[in-house]
Amino acid sequence: MHFVDTHCHLNLEQFQENINQVVERAQVAGVNKIVVPGIDIETSRKAVDLAKKFDSIYAAVGTHPNDVDKFDDNQVKIYEDLLKEQKVVAIGEVGLDYYHHPENAVLQNKVLDIMLSLAANYQKPVILHSRNSLVELMSKVKHWIMQQELLSDHFYGVFHGFEGTATQVKEIESMKMLIGIGGPVTFKNAIDKQILVEEVGLNSLVLETDSPLLSPHPFRGKTNEPFRIPVIAEKIASILQLPIEIVSEITNQNAQSIFRWDEIN
Repeated sequence: MHFVDTHCHLNLEQFQENINQVVERAQVAGVNKIVVPGIDIETSRKAVDLAKKFDSIYAAVGTHPNDVDKFDDNQVKIYEDLLKEQKVVAIGEVGLDYYHHPENAVLQNKVLDIMLSLAANYQKPVILHSRNSLVELMSKVKHWIMQQELLSDHFYGVFHGFEGTATQVKEIESMKMLIGIGGPVTFKNAIDKQILVEEVGLNSLVLETDSPLLSPHPFRGKTNEPFRIPVIAEKIASILQLPIEIVSEITNQNAQSIFRWDEIN
């Protein structure tokens, strides 16, 4: 039984001293594919470097909405070069965050438009971050998708760390996108997230840790790692009253339909 961690920041500084052990612990736990998104140019480059070093790691590149002050137009060419690398499977982590930085909404939207344009030009899916901005982000992404060629059996991306409702999930599904579910679904007080999973089912989901953040219960508050994906999968299996093997199978298929690693030579 294998799992995919579709969102894990192994490119951040705290992982660099023991990265080999982190990847090994993931493999022992059955997590055999890990997507590492960038949050700026530096971490995007690092994600690509990790993807070259480890068979199990794939990279995404992009500027996070909380880091748009680091972005300048000269970086577009750098991102274009990174997108030509074999194991870069997505644009991300990109999006809108009006919780931490409501003051620079205009700049966030400008940078997001550039990132979405890159995704369209290079036919990559998007890994989306939203905080207090989901309605606006969904509208913007829906407009972006309408301008793309229709995809037959692939998804356009994932709303990572999903903060919305089951009704919004149905709209996201109609946009040919999925949602990321991570450690918070295991928290004792996260009844709303557990009900969401019960209502929407497996076909809408991919698994993620968002390491080093959001460790699942009973590891809450500790540095998170991708080896904890099975803990999240077990909780989802319990909520849906399904064998964990089915959770693994369906969420892995969903991840493949977004990131298309089977097409990588």
